[in-house]
Amino acid sequence: MLDGYTWDMTGYVQEKGITTWEADRIFQLDPAPPEMVLNDYILAAIEKKNLLYFSFFLHH
Repeated sequence: MLDGYTWDMTGYVQEKGITTWEADRIFQLDPAPPEMVLNDYILAAIEKKNLLYFSFFLHH
């Protein structure tokens, strides 16, 4: 099931840009996405036409 994934952005938004810490963690999802071989995320995004898999790729 792919529903229910969100970006935990608590403390990330600032008035002037983002910090290095934020940039390092900006693609961390909560909960963590399912484990797959890294390239399989891209293949799944293309095959299923669902960019959520690309978000999973960026998370890892």
